[in-house]
Amino acid sequence: MCGAWPTLLIHLSWRHSEEMSHPLQVISLSVLGIGPEEADASLASLYLPIIDECNDRIWYPHRSYIPTPAWFEHNRTVAKLNKYLEDKVRTRWAEKFEVRCFFADPRPPPDPNKESRR
Repeated sequence: MCGAWPTLLIHLSWRHSEEMSHPLQVISLSVLGIGPEEADASLASLYLPIIDECNDRIWYPHRSYIPTPAWFEHNRTVAKLNKYLEDKVRTRWAEKFEVRCFFADPRPPPDPNKESRR
């Protein structure tokens, strides 16, 4: 009977990632504007291991305090997800700022070679 548990857990983990694929695509498209292909390729590979580790920490609370290999991997994955989302937000803000600046002042930018009159 004990030998069935690892197989069951592997099956549930695989099923969990398949079931989470569509909701993750919907959330990433509506909130982040990321298409389903990119969500499956990059966001799912970062988000789903974090969720799996958080679920493991519910049953084994010591996992969040003792520095095990899973603890280090979780911290690395969280840092990668934060970096990915930060880059997305910074890129969007840069695009928005460029568009706003372009339409805000129709005059050409000042020539840096000319002397300023101060």
